[in-house]
Amino acid sequence: MPKPLLTRNEYFGKSIYDPNTFRHYYASDSECAEFIRHSRVRELDNDCINAVTGIIYSPIRVYFDLTSQCNLTCKTCLNRSGNAMFDELSIRESIRVVEGMHRDSVFEIRFSGGEPTLKRGWHLIMARSQELGLVTSLNSNGVYDGNTLDKLIKIRPEETTISLDGYREGNDHIRGKGMYQRAVDSIRELSAAGCRVTINTVITGALCERDIRGLLDLTSKYCADISFFHIRPFGRATDHKDLHLNYAKLCKYYELIDKIMCDYPEARVRTRSSSLRRNSIGVGEAMAHGLLSGGADGFTRLNILPNGDIFAGGCVPYVDSMFREQLLLGNILQEDYSVLNVWRGNQKLCNIRGLSSKLAAK
Repeated sequence: MPKPLLTRNEYFGKSIYDPNTFRHYYASDSECAEFIRHSRVRELDNDCINAVTGIIYSPIRVYFDLTSQCNLTCKTCLNRSGNAMFDELSIRESIRVVEGMHRDSVFEIRFSGGEPTLKRGWHLIMARSQELGLVTSLNSNGVYDGNTLDKLIKIRPEETTISLDGYREGNDHIRGKGMYQRAVDSIRELSAAGCRVTINTVITGALCERDIRGLLDLTSKYCADISFFHIRPFGRATDHKDLHLNYAKLCKYYELIDKIMCDYPEARVRTRSSSLRRNSIGVGEAMAHGLLSGGADGFTRLNILPNGDIFAGGCVPYVDSMFREQLLLGNILQEDYSVLNVWRGNQKLCNIRGLSSKLAAK
């Protein structure tokens, strides 16, 4: 049975979140009342007295990087994951972050890293998120030891996204020898247990037609969808310029994927950053509800790093270390495990939104 829709109060009406599709919508009170009559709904009990006009009540989704520790050294890694940060949050502090997001009426927490399942107590943190009714999702490399997979199946996140950057040798060239098969074994077990699994793939100069066909075949058998994202030219990717793409080459890859996906009608394929666009606030939505328009970062989501540092988006801290401090919005420990003050009153975030909104209007 589909899970009930989630709603929360906004100064203009309601935000509606569908945990079955991970999509959200905005509606006036009258529009929402009509919508609710035809749907199962769970309403969040948030108070809009101190809400700020022009932005939504709080993030739709918060990305929480549990650790920077990782068991792979992928050539495309945007944050050079490997070793844990020296000042990462404890298990108890991480659980308090989850509890804070619940109080802030955030709809979804997406746990990431590093490899989040290497964080000591990761399953306790995710289980608390589930217990509180937060939509709980996971970004992972799918390479597990011991009873990690059993714990993950027991928790049953609403979505587990596994990263694969090619088919067999193509993936292993980027992510390490033997890693394709280990990740695919995890995908198969999660799917067999009834868990929703998706794939994220980075488009690089090494991707070929065989890779695309292999990934779409895998998706059609075991996964809800696959998303293709272009390589980001920072992090560990700066050491592998042969993998970089210019815009013309990226467009050629999109055309190739469009052509190949016709042969795999059972595979749901996302390209051209469609998942980022659908989490943005478009100009039409903004005008209809009195919101600023702009991309997802800082408009519908925030990112919390393993040490509690808060940024507008997942790539923001890693693009250029020179600007890291200028873009740091605060730390969750200093904010008493809440993002509301940062979300509503941080001047750096206001500046980011203002610039983004001007660009979106062009």
